[in-house]
Amino acid sequence: MEEPWVQCEWCQAWQHQICGLFNERKNVGGNAEYVCPLCCLKVINDNDQMTFRNGCAFSAKDLPCTKLSDHLERRLNDRLKQERECRAKDSGKNFHEVPGAEDLVVRVVLSLPRKVEVDKQFLGIFHGINYRSELPYKSKAIALFQKIEGVDVFLFGMYVQEYGSDCSQPNNRCVYISYLDSVKYLCPDIKSAYGESLRTFVYHEILVGYLEYCKKRGFASCYLWVCPPTKGDDFLLYCHPKFQKNLPIKTLRKWYRTMFSKAIAEKIVLSSTNLCEFYFAPSGCDKLKITAARLPYFEGDYWPSKLENILKVIDQKAVEESDKKVKNMSKRAMKACKSLSNDSPKDILLMEKIEHSMKDNKDDFMVAHLQYICTCCHEVILSGKRWFCNHCKKLQLCERCVDAEVGRTAEDVPVCRAKHLLSQAIVDPAPSDTEDGDITIENKLFENRHSFLAFCQENHYQFDTLRQAKHSSMMILYHLNERKEQVTGNACSLCQEEIFGSSWMCKICLSFHACKACYMRQDFSHSHELTPSSSDDPAAEIQFKWLVSVDPKDILSLVMHCSRCNPSESQPCSYPYCSKIKGLFHHSTLCSRGVSKGCKYCQNVWLMLQLHAKDCKDSDCRVPWCRRFKGRLSMQPVPHTARGIHQGLISA
Repeated sequence: MEEPWVQCEWCQAWQHQICGLFNERKNVGGNAEYVCPLCCLKVINDNDQMTFRNGCAFSAKDLPCTKLSDHLERRLNDRLKQERECRAKDSGKNFHEVPGAEDLVVRVVLSLPRKVEVDKQFLGIFHGINYRSELPYKSKAIALFQKIEGVDVFLFGMYVQEYGSDCSQPNNRCVYISYLDSVKYLCPDIKSAYGESLRTFVYHEILVGYLEYCKKRGFASCYLWVCPPTKGDDFLLYCHPKFQKNLPIKTLRKWYRTMFSKAIAEKIVLSSTNLCEFYFAPSGCDKLKITAARLPYFEGDYWPSKLENILKVIDQKAVEESDKKVKNMSKRAMKACKSLSNDSPKDILLMEKIEHSMKDNKDDFMVAHLQYICTCCHEVILSGKRWFCNHCKKLQLCERCVDAEVGRTAEDVPVCRAKHLLSQAIVDPAPSDTEDGDITIENKLFENRHSFLAFCQENHYQFDTLRQAKHSSMMILYHLNERKEQVTGNACSLCQEEIFGSSWMCKICLSFHACKACYMRQDFSHSHELTPSSSDDPAAEIQFKWLVSVDPKDILSLVMHCSRCNPSESQPCSYPYCSKIKGLFHHSTLCSRGVSKGCKYCQNVWLMLQLHAKDCKDSDCRVPWCRRFKGRLSMQPVPHTARGIHQGLISA
């Protein structure tokens, strides 16, 4: 694809837009002033603070800080200073005579409450177990930037899922590191004082720092699945440099083990194991039955993704013949099944197949314990006393399990306790609530790793060369800083800007919208045919007059109903005004006038959402734009009754 050019207004020289760090989003109408980086350098006296005028006005430091980002950045800078001092001492030089990683910025670019829905077929296996159909968590995205030659470059990204103290078992107080990606541009490209590359040292410190932050908040365990991307695939950053090779699975596994070893040395992680050893191998004093209900259920994890295929294999016929299959199970599986109830053959088969699918790569499913966990009841020991064995390092007992052993027979006493004396220790109390009170960051750009990767692919924001990485990072920062709060408009799937007037929609990809500026670009392409859509319909004001006849008390219930209603052709919605209220919201997403330009129907949508948000207590409310309106209530007047909405509709 041929790259577009741009001309400097000072020196009149032509250069590629990417090389010149030209921000085409600022060139609306083609009248934006452009000065090339070379001309900028001529007038910049302090090279340490060089900032190009053409789209780099937004830096990574302009992104909002959070408690987590402050903790990670502070720890990273302290550890880099210590590492640089060690390197200077080893080489017999002064601190400033040795190169070091500088101008690093850590930011949290997404922090939103979410829920993972448990597979219904999986829920049907358990009887008499209070297994929730939805497990709440907080999704976070962490980004690392470094200023290279005056431009902030996106180097490292990580997605995590935090299942706090409010989440039920099996995910209670668990953290899942879901995705991690980086590009090899960190400067300087040297060995650290500890023998590893400085790049590895930096990324390890971010991970260890995150585990430290989670431990202080009272999280008990951290899980991760070691899974390198396949050749040509990308997790977060689109199009890696050719000189950056994908790590083999053994090397990547060793990379994570080294990180956990560092965390253990700092007493952040108490111990590490794998999923199979922790959940499938019964210990001598394990009181809990081995069941699939105990396995953590994370969004996008390995075994929940394979669950559907496994359950298809375990059909009704397999359940009826379970007795025959149980006889042919491995000794280890048979030992595990002794802890299972007799009325759960499907659970037994499920655990056997999960274990079988993991046994060849069981070391890829890593578990790190941040708090002490009782070996008997598997409950987190948050405070009080704990008992442990100096010989059997893995044994930890809580007060409740130790007290319960009074009166038990010798056969029921844990093996290690029968052989060795237990020691007692006081547990440093952990917070009862894992919530840190940090700010909520809603960001469609980083909503999930798929949306961010698709955004980069659609806009050709690549990282295969340093010049591309600079321009791509510049544009990502531009969108993060300049992206407007959307109240009455769809966002363009390409530029993420609010759409006013004409747009193009895809009938296959229902969430895809393209604004006029993106659609008219020479390099624009989409895999399906697009159809034009415009809100300038003269009949738009006529078809919503029906709302005047609706009782004001029913308006808010209408809004709640429509947010949950998912009708189909076979089961259409019987609610009389459902399709009409959805049409009103659809109008507001396409209207070129909007609230600011006096559209009365958009104003009515605004009033409805304000009144709804005023009393809404649901942190994961499905009503459109509810979360945004909650943040605006302190700044904007809100009608106190539904009558305010009704009066607005009448005046329309």
